[in-house]
Amino acid sequence: MKLLLYCSRPSRDLLIAAHQEVTVDWWENKKMDFDCYVSDFVIAEISKGDEKAIEKRLKAVDNIEILSENEEIFNLAQAYTESIELTKSNMFDAYHMACATIYKIDYLLTWNMTHIANPRTQLNLHKVNNLKGFITPFLVSIEEFMEMKYGN
Repeated sequence: MKLLLYCSRPSRDLLIAAHQEVTVDWWENKKMDFDCYVSDFVIAEISKGDEKAIEKRLKAVDNIEILSENEEIFNLAQAYTESIELTKSNMFDAYHMACATIYKIDYLLTWNMTHIANPRTQLNLHKVNNLKGFITPFLVSIEEFMEMKYGN
């Protein structure tokens, strides 16, 4: 699962602040109900920026299994990039989606609605994955995920 915003400074933007609040609530109250994973790509992203924030983010994922990058992920990410028309600066988005697909993760949680959790991306991922024989993970915001009812 993709970790975003949990260790961010509180935002003055009301929408972002609300997302941060939901993320903290999920992280503190719901995370333990699921098998959670992060990828090498998440570790790379959360290892950037202010040193104190880096330390806090890395500590937050300390006991979460890390999914290693591999050639299959890079190849699938390239196919996603072409299908979704992501720029080179958005390659991490393709890596996150490819990692979730290759490792057969059910849900990729994110606040990135621009490049990940949106109907256009979901449709293009389904097209690519169907051609390659993969099952597409659900790409959802943490808010959507918290609203879902879980059962056996």
